[in-house]
Amino acid sequence: MPFAMIERKRPPRRDPPPQNRARATSPWPIALALASLLANTACTHHDGDGTTQVAARVNGGEITVHQVNFLLENPEALAGDEGLEAGASSPKRALDHLIDEEMLVQAAKARELDRQPEVLAATEAARRKVLARAFLDQVDASVPPPEAADIHAYYIANPALFSERRVYTLREIRVGTKDPADSASAGTGPGRAAAPAGADASGLQAIWDRTHRWDALLAAARAADTRLESGTRVLAAEQLPLEAVPAFQRLNEGDVRITQLPEASLAQQVVHIEREPMSEAAAAPSIAAYLLAQRRHAAEIAALAGLKQAARVERVGEFAAAEPGAPAPKPAQ
Repeated sequence: MPFAMIERKRPPRRDPPPQNRARATSPWPIALALASLLANTACTHHDGDGTTQVAARVNGGEITVHQVNFLLENPEALAGDEGLEAGASSPKRALDHLIDEEMLVQAAKARELDRQPEVLAATEAARRKVLARAFLDQVDASVPPPEAADIHAYYIANPALFSERRVYTLREIRVGTKDPADSASAGTGPGRAAAPAGADASGLQAIWDRTHRWDALLAAARAADTRLESGTRVLAAEQLPLEAVPAFQRLNEGDVRITQLPEASLAQQVVHIEREPMSEAAAAPSIAAYLLAQRRHAAEIAALAGLKQAARVERVGEFAAAEPGAPAPKPAQ
């Protein structure tokens, strides 16, 4: 999904794709946990004018207004916390969360959990991740936003996403191999094998070419010993994978497209097409955000490449074999 930020009336916006999700994840949950773990609770915080910046005290340990403000500015820092209330939409809720967290931190220190090797390793890993992300954020900040000419060029180059934008109602059959994990989870994974012969993409395509009947595809999928998902979805052009947009643009109502995915085979029939073009003015903010994100990603890659070129990296011991250009280890005599 190359352009998930387009504003539209329908269908609902999807989450960012897996390749963008990792980049979009904020380091601040780690930063907040690290700050709480390493906070010096013995000192009182004051502004330059002598006014206190303490928001609360828990068994003598202080929680500062700065911590509350940080949490309000980064509510995603609460995501994934277990046993703690999620969300910090108000100063009170943010402070309540920090109080609960401070009690847990104090309890952990009382049991000397902060001295355990795995905790020390996790703390160091969190510190490194926050510092690395801070460097990349500084790189991102140096990237200029796209100009109007860049936005216009992207709009003109992608009519299927804008001036000729379509919204598709699709019937879908997704066929993947069953495994023991299916009883515990209906999700798919990258290691999941493809569907068996007859229910893979080529088999489904042969059935469609012979019958041109959707129910024949569904019957073949059900007859195979596979994990089967079927249903109807509404997808706008920008919700499709970038490489699939031109192919869908050529489809008419009633046409079927069958593809082989890493974890499954997928048959999609176009039930209805609704044309919903988007003007350049309406698309411009989202195009600008998308182009800026792409440029920042490229700048991060270039910055890391520069660091690699300047650094002296020496892999030691069993990791020496991973050194680029290193000779393969000799077999034992």
